[in-house]
Amino acid sequence: MSSRRLVLVLAALTIIVASFPATGVASSASGETASAGTSLACAGNLSFHSETHLIGMEGTAAASDFYAVPEDGSINATLTATPAETCTEDPNDFARPGAADYQTVPGSAVAPDDYQGVSGTSAPICVEGTPVPPHDPCPAGTAPTRTVGLNLVNDEGVEDAVESFNFVLSGATGFPPLSSNRPTEAAVHIIDNDGPARVSLEPTLDGGDTMQYEPGEQASHFHIPVFWAGETLPSGTVPYTIGPADGFPTPTLDVDYEVNSPAQLPASDFGGGRVAFIKLRILNDNKEELDEAITITLTGANAVEGRDETTVLIRDAGVDNLAPRTNFHHPKHKKRYPRNAYQLREMHIFHSDPGGSGIRRVQIAIQRRLTNGRCQWWNGKRFAGGSCKGVPAKFWKKTKYERALDWFLYRVPAFKPTQGTNLRFYRAFARGFDMAGNVERRFQKGRNKNTFWVKRS
Repeated sequence: MSSRRLVLVLAALTIIVASFPATGVASSASGETASAGTSLACAGNLSFHSETHLIGMEGTAAASDFYAVPEDGSINATLTATPAETCTEDPNDFARPGAADYQTVPGSAVAPDDYQGVSGTSAPICVEGTPVPPHDPCPAGTAPTRTVGLNLVNDEGVEDAVESFNFVLSGATGFPPLSSNRPTEAAVHIIDNDGPARVSLEPTLDGGDTMQYEPGEQASHFHIPVFWAGETLPSGTVPYTIGPADGFPTPTLDVDYEVNSPAQLPASDFGGGRVAFIKLRILNDNKEELDEAITITLTGANAVEGRDETTVLIRDAGVDNLAPRTNFHHPKHKKRYPRNAYQLREMHIFHSDPGGSGIRRVQIAIQRRLTNGRCQWWNGKRFAGGSCKGVPAKFWKKTKYERALDWFLYRVPAFKPTQGTNLRFYRAFARGFDMAGNVERRFQKGRNKNTFWVKRS
C-alpha cells in the first residue's frame, strides 16, 4: 500500500424497519391457526418482532448479498429489520424493538490498510405498525432508522483487481434473535480504480467463500456478478463461455437453465458501479435427478488469472430433495392403559424418505397443554414452561435408532393422566433429517404432530 491514503466514507449503513398489515394467520413454525374465540392474544393479527438482517445490491437479483465499492466512490449498504410472523400469548408483544451487534471481518482486504475496522451495537429500532389494543406501540426513544458509518482507504496504486472484507451482524443481548432465513453477513468488494482495465469473478458468500454458487431449482433468476477494475473500461465487450463442470452431470440449456445475457457483456453494462451480471434463470424440470453443474469462464484478454472461473452447482428439487416424512406411536388418544404400560413411557418414531437419500437422524419434542391455556415442554428431565406456538429450539431432543426394528426410540417417565388433573392434553412433534441435510418442518397432524390424552387404570 502507498503511504498516501485518501479516506473515503462509505455511505451510511441504514437500518430500515418495514411494516406489514396485521392479518389473521397461523404460526409459521407450527402450522396451527389461532381461531376466533381462543384465549390467544395473537388471534386475528401478527405480533411484530424486529428481525434484523442485511441486504445488498438492491434490485440486482444478485446471487450473493454483497456491496461493490469503487475506491473513488461510495455506496449505500443497508441493515434491515422486519417484523417476524410470530404469534405469542403476550398481549404486549406487538412492537418489540430490534437491534444487532455488528463488526467488520478482514478478508483479502484488511484494516487499517484498506478500510477502518468498526464494531458496536446498533441503537434500538422499532416499527409503529397499527397497534390494536391491548398491544403496546413502539417504546419511547426508538426510531425506524439508524445509521452506522464505514470508512474506506484509497491507496492510489495498482493492486489486486478486487479486495474484500465482510460486514457481519450477530444477535444483540436483550433483543430478538436475527432472522434465520435472511442474510446477516455481506461481502464488501473494494474495486481498484488504478491501472489497466481488468475483469474478475470473486468468491461468494453462499459458496462458503469459494468460487462456487449453489442455487436450487427454485432459485429462478440468478445473476452472477462480474467486476471491472482499472482506470478505463474494458475495450469493446467482455466475453465468457459456459461449459461442463468436472465431477457433475451437465444441465441442459433451456431445460435446466436459461442465459438471459449476451455472450459478450457490453462494457457499458458495468457503469459507475463497476459491476455487470451474467443473468441466468434456473428452471425446475420436476424430475428426480442428480445435482448438475456448469462452469462460467471469462475468456477475454482483460480477465484476471485465478479469478476468471466460477462454478454454478444446481441443486435438484426432485424427489431426492423433498423433506423426509416421520410419524410416531405414543399413548393412543383417549385409550385407557394400565399404570405401568410401556406405551406410557416409549415414543416410537417411524420414518420414510421415498426415492430420497435416507433418514440420518430424528428429533422429538413433547408439549403438554394445561387447562389454564399455558404450555410446558419436556426438557429431558421434566416439563418446563414455554411458548404454545412453534417448537422452541432447546426442546428438540435426540432419539435412539433401533436398527433391528428400523425405528427411532425415545423414552420418558410415564405420562401423567389428563383426566381429573390440571392437564388438558399432550402433543408430540417429530422431525427427520435426511442424508442431504433436508429437514421436515411441516408439522401436520397424523404425520409429524399428534395430540393425545392419557387415561390410566
